[in-house]
Amino acid sequence: MAPRNTDGTGLGVFDADGRPQLYKELIAAWQDGDFATEAHRTTGTTFVAHVRYVTTGALDIRNTHPFLQDGRIFAHNGVLEGLDGIDERLREIGTYDLVLGQTDSERVLALITGSVPRVVTSWRAALRR
Repeated sequence: MAPRNTDGTGLGVFDADGRPQLYKELIAAWQDGDFATEAHRTTGTTFVAHVRYVTTGALDIRNTHPFLQDGRIFAHNGVLEGLDGIDERLREIGTYDLVLGQTDSERVLALITGSVPRVVTSWRAALRR
């Protein structure tokens, strides 16, 4: 791996029983021998891997992707603006307390968690909410 995205690594896995697991470190993937080893050893049905380059939120394990909320694993690249508006919406729908770090990405997951019912009958309607 190239020496870029040096601000953390994370691996989210749904194991063979469908349980979500997270593995996160505050060092670059290319510096973390355990990251490559675990990535090869870990078994599961679905994987979400992320290498972080800090944009929103401090260099902190709480801001390292992926994030887990209500059985959902989420990672995101890019920058979202208007965080005050997002925070206001999170308070309205009651999921602001799910945000443990400072990232825009974790806020997006909290929006999804608050807007998508546990059993989805219409993804389109849920995401519009």
